[in-house]
Amino acid sequence: MSDIEHDAPAADPIGDVDPEIITPVADGLADARAAILERIADHVVFDGWSPAAIAAAAAEAGVSAETARLAFPRGVDAAMGFHLRGDRKLAEALAQEPLGGMGMTDRITRAVRLRLEIAEPDRETVRRAA
Repeated sequence: MSDIEHDAPAADPIGDVDPEIITPVADGLADARAAILERIADHVVFDGWSPAAIAAAAAEAGVSAETARLAFPRGVDAAMGFHLRGDRKLAEALAQEPLGGMGMTDRITRAVRLRLEIAEPDRETVRRAA
């Protein structure tokens, strides 16, 4: 196991994380969060990280308005969930990389490149969160 892999958390449902402490939250909203985050990118481009974007993504996902408000009370909560989702994808991708033979600079370079590749399809969504 490489140095980077030893600190990686166990896989948990996407969006089921408290961004303040980055640990699982047992509130039963993981499926709703994941469904909303899967569909929110197209709405953020037009509405930003707003309640309107969350509501539109929730409607597409078949998630009730009330559940969507509980899952993401503020737009920043959805943005954080979206970025944490990308970070989890990075952790999964890094676990598949042959990092053991690389020096630290090469490991960091590879991790940054992978994160940018993961974010590329949602470039405008990521820009809206800046």
